[in-house]
Amino acid sequence: MRKRDDNKKQALVLATIKVVNELGFAASSVSKIAKEAGVSVATLYIYFENKEDLLLFTHLELKAKLSAALMSDFDSSLPVKTLLRGIWLNLFNFVDKEAESYKYIDQFANSPFNQRVDSQAIALPYRKLHEKIEEGKREGTLKDVPIEVVFSFLFAPAVFLARSHLTVGFNATHESINSTFYLAWDAIST
Repeated sequence: MRKRDDNKKQALVLATIKVVNELGFAASSVSKIAKEAGVSVATLYIYFENKEDLLLFTHLELKAKLSAALMSDFDSSLPVKTLLRGIWLNLFNFVDKEAESYKYIDQFANSPFNQRVDSQAIALPYRKLHEKIEEGKREGTLKDVPIEVVFSFLFAPAVFLARSHLTVGFNATHESINSTFYLAWDAIST
């Protein structure tokens, strides 16, 4: 059996992101991914059982990276508004600086492969955030709506603003970033 090399595995993950973002899931073959990574198809199969395994592994790696970025300065002692603003800014910055990673995550979330993800495992890093949001609802700071509604109104604007900054040349200034957060906050707060 051949020895595994973490650098090759990482090269395969990066190649998967690039190829899928350029061609989509259906047109991304293991041969194209292996070629982009600079390895043979046989080498790819040392690390991954099949294409689906590689796509899922890549997604989980990126979701872990995203949750680490979002929760990097989480402090449950902060007021809910301050805490959510920090996470909101972390999301904006992730989408802005890690555009290719976020593009892959977004494509994956809208693909049939997403049904194979353990949603509870993906949500685990956000457990304390969920608790803080529930606390905000009990205190009357946040509207008493399902957490998915809170996330939709709070985080979708951060993603849209960052994408506009990247794709259509919108200049996301400090002022426009703050304005967008406060508009989102107004939608979820009481």
